[in-house]
This record gives sequence, C-alpha cells and structure tokens, in this order.
Amino acid sequence: MGHPFSNGDRQPPSDASEEVLMVTRLHEKRWRLWEMAKVNFEKAHKRYKDFMNKSLQEVNFEEKDEVWLNIKKF
Repeated sequence: MGHPFSNGDRQPPSDASEEVLMVTRLHEKRWRLWEMAKVNFEKAHKRYKDFMNKSLQEVNFEEKDEVWLNIKKF
C-alpha cells in the first residue's frame, strides 16, 4: 500500500499547524456533504409524501356507519 499522500500534488504536512489545517478542512468538507445529503433526503421525502398523498381520499365516518375491520394485526 502506498503513502496516503502519494496521489496528486498533496504532500505530507511539514508541521503540526498544516496538519491541523488539513484535518479542519476535511472536517468542514464532510460536514458540508452531510448537510447536502440531509437536504436531498428531505426533498426526496417530501416528493414521495406528496406523491402518495395525491391518492388519499378523506373519509368521514358518522355514528352508526357500518365498516369492515381487519383484526389480523391486532
């Protein structure tokens, strides 16, 4: 296995401050990616919810209405 900095123009940090800066940038990048994924998930969830809710029909039951109950899951 090669050196972790062997690809591209990245070089190993020459001192601790460069390493801290590198780790900080990596952390910020991961945080931005996490936020982007979260926003995309929320958008997809809303699209799916809106699509499923289009076919829903509101049902109003009144007293003495006869209904079928499926009690297998109870």
